[in-house]
Amino acid sequence: MTSAAVRIGVGTRLVYDGEVVEIVEFQPGLTGNEVLLKGTSKQVYTRVRLKELLLSDNARLIPDSEVPSSDDESELAGVVLVSRAVNSFH
Repeated sequence: MTSAAVRIGVGTRLVYDGEVVEIVEFQPGLTGNEVLLKGTSKQVYTRVRLKELLLSDNARLIPDSEVPSSDDESELAGVVLVSRAVNSFH
């Protein structure tokens, strides 16, 4: 089985609270790692706990390359192949 992954580090871009931001710094904190986000349009800096960022409904990673995503409009090959296999038994 394969899975898609996105690297999280300095330079990673994501949409956070409706704005495209970039991670510009990692810093260890008392409650876990924190990241410093820089807004691309407003040039505003925001410090967020990494765990909070990854679990938030207000954040969506922007992958560096074209990888399968849960909001893709097309179906993944595994879904198509399973559908064909099931249909061939009927």
